[in-house]
Amino acid sequence: MSGDIIWESGTFLYALWWGMVLAFQYDTIRIIRRIIRHRRVFMIAVEDVIYWIYVGIRIFIICFYVNSGIIRSFIVVGLVCGAVLYLKALSVYYIKYGVRLVGILLKPLKMFVSVIRIVLQSLRKDRPKNGEI
Repeated sequence: MSGDIIWESGTFLYALWWGMVLAFQYDTIRIIRRIIRHRRVFMIAVEDVIYWIYVGIRIFIICFYVNSGIIRSFIVVGLVCGAVLYLKALSVYYIKYGVRLVGILLKPLKMFVSVIRIVLQSLRKDRPKNGEI
């Protein structure tokens, strides 16, 4: 087998891996969005723009690392195939169980915050108002 074919195969697998990683990272943003509700579409747009700038830089770094910055079609196909493979195989489970896991982990924090609110409210009620003794 030719050395070029071996190199292209390895580069394709590398791009496939990074396509899956980038899709996984976007799903992490989706999990955060489900846990922390965004009241404005503007915040979602800002998150997406930051993510896509990151993806553009990451893809440039990948192309620069493996091919001196030259974009090759098999690298683009590898990135897309990796993302589609991840989205079809694992995305649903990662989001479903990721939201549950983070919810379980945040439950003690929510209870602590509610206790602090109750204590603060009781302190406000006990405090004398202006002019009272």
